Amino acid sequence: MKRHEFVKAALDDCQLTIRALDVKCGAVLVLLLAPLTSVGRIFESLGKLPWPFIAAILGTSFFVLWAMSLLSLIRGLAPLDNPALHILDNGGHVGSFY
Repeated sequence: MKRHEFVKAALDDCQLTIRALDVKCGAVLVLLLAPLTSVGRIFESLGKLPWPFIAAILGTSFFVLWAMSLLSLIRGLAPLDNPALHILDNGGHVGSFY
């Protein structure tokens, strides 16, 4: 395997890995957003508990954990940095990777 073939294969592998992670994060995002349609029924069920203090704790903990999960998922989908900032181009580069 020539060097440029190896580099191309490595880049393709990285792109496929990132694409697979994005698809998985998208699926988890759908699962996290599904309870939004049932929030009224969830809190209605919590209201039927005999102890209102326990219902308030359960409702608050559900919302806090759900919000933390959603924020961490969105953070996982967002790019960390602009890759163009890390490319130093002095104009002398040639080839398919520049």
